[in-house]
Amino acid sequence: SADGGTAYVVIEETEGPDGIYALDLSAGELTLVHRDPRVDPAGTLVSPIDGSLLAVRFYDGRPKLWELQPDAAPLVQLRSIRKAFPGSLVLPTSYTRDGKQGIYLVSSDTDPGQYFHVDHASGQARFVVALSRQLPPALMSPTEPIRLSARDGLELDGLLTRPVSAEGKPSPLVVLPHGGPIGVHDAWGFDPEVQMLASRGFAVLQVNFRGSGNRGKSFRERGHGEYGHGMINDLEDATRWALAQGVTEPGRICVYGASYGAYAAMMLLARNPELFACGVGNVGVYDIRRMIAYDSLGSRSGKAFYAEVMEGVEPDSISPVKLAGAIRAPVLLGAGDRDRVAPPEQTRWMAKALRDAGVPVEEKIYLREEHGNFLTENRLDWARRLVAFLERHIGDTAASADTAKPSPDHAVHLRQPAPAGAGGP
Repeated sequence: SADGGTAYVVIEETEGPDGIYALDLSAGELTLVHRDPRVDPAGTLVSPIDGSLLAVRFYDGRPKLWELQPDAAPLVQLRSIRKAFPGSLVLPTSYTRDGKQGIYLVSSDTDPGQYFHVDHASGQARFVVALSRQLPPALMSPTEPIRLSARDGLELDGLLTRPVSAEGKPSPLVVLPHGGPIGVHDAWGFDPEVQMLASRGFAVLQVNFRGSGNRGKSFRERGHGEYGHGMINDLEDATRWALAQGVTEPGRICVYGASYGAYAAMMLLARNPELFACGVGNVGVYDIRRMIAYDSLGSRSGKAFYAEVMEGVEPDSISPVKLAGAIRAPVLLGAGDRDRVAPPEQTRWMAKALRDAGVPVEEKIYLREEHGNFLTENRLDWARRLVAFLERHIGDTAASADTAKPSPDHAVHLRQPAPAGAGGP
């Protein structure tokens, strides 16, 4: 607060989303001031004048603000600016000391972001710079928040991006599970890799399966013991939902992920060989028993992570290397030779298991890379391999592998794997 007498804190609730509480620093008393019915607090806005808390941001589908001081001048100004950019997320990034001028970042699902200088006295906004002039919003594909029910009735949310080129017709679909997995979530906004895939005609489905973040402690802990079971079922249920909604057609679905997403991709292929036409894993973990041994040697947090999320699950029963014989679809695997989170040996073991099972597999270990590709030449190479692989198996040119085309050189901004959850992949 402006007078320093109150601190605003986020407290984890036993059930449901986290709450925002006011802590009276003199009396030591806590009072609940706001709690969203579905999602956790995601960020704050503070006054440029006195540093007090103005508002809190939430991601329930599209982002929204809860205003603590709705009459404060910066929030009045922000509401006015937002009217000029409907459908966008508008956030102040800096102000002059007197608060009379500010820099605002305007972004959306189709715009990586543009900075504007605003004179609050005159109400004039002046364009400053765009984060990328090579990605015009008019050519990008919109991302829609979705909700669906898992087989046990648990409500799931996620994101669906349908290519503008599809004009509402069914498209080949890429299911894109996030990394982590515990506490990580996909949020609405500009995702360069999603847009790269959409620009090539692929719809993209992202699912915040049980164990993901943004939905409170109880939802996050629903992932415990479900590393290779409930989380995978949620992704399967969402894929079948997309089929039922007419987003895609049978035989035109691929699953692609990085880190835990790569693990999930291989598990989905093994559990649902009839559902997926291909699968891609980047910097993944595929032998859980050996990964537990590796992490346990490296850190107490790694041992604690697996003890928490496995909860007595037999590792071999949820290890893709042990289930490779059930996989029928072609696979593309990538890794970094210096990766200490998901060592490249994991990818080599998976590739060997697939070859031994007679599954077509392509494998690429990148030199001088760790948990994800950061060197431009490697990101470009992976982009080309990924798009060519998808086009070959589920794209419009799937009938002729020779016609698959690599992505152009400007498509360099691929997603990096989400941070490992407490030592996990």
